[in-house]
Amino acid sequence: MSKAEVANEFLGISFEYSHNKLSLGQKAYVEKVLNKFRMADCKPSGTPLVPKSTSSDFVNGERFHGPYRELVGALLYLSMTTHPNILYSVNCLSQIQEQPTNSAWAGLKRILRYLKGTSELQLLFCKSDSDNIMINVYVDADWGGRYI
Repeated sequence: MSKAEVANEFLGISFEYSHNKLSLGQKAYVEKVLNKFRMADCKPSGTPLVPKSTSSDFVNGERFHGPYRELVGALLYLSMTTHPNILYSVNCLSQIQEQPTNSAWAGLKRILRYLKGTSELQLLFCKSDSDNIMINVYVDADWGGRYI
């Protein structure tokens, strides 16, 4: 790639440009992770975790001995780059990496099933016609475990 060439991909993130828009996606990376963990043919899930799940829901049970941390790392990368929609779920399950359980592994696999159905989602940045840029951020938090 030369300095004059427009980048289409970097660190697993694909870039699509148009006149006034930039979209970022990681469909190929999601597919790579699904293949690596043998979930390429899984049935998609509508949510990354069961609603109102917390890390304490996954601490009890038989210990899991497998590539738990490897999958958490791959999912953290996705959540921090182009899939903020899985951030709460990955954070919840990353809290028990020292002694993961089979139910926590099932939770990570559910996130993979969710990604299977949402792999084509992209972050979209649109050019503003105004010089005044306003950034709106919306967060769905659990308010320290107290649901409202």
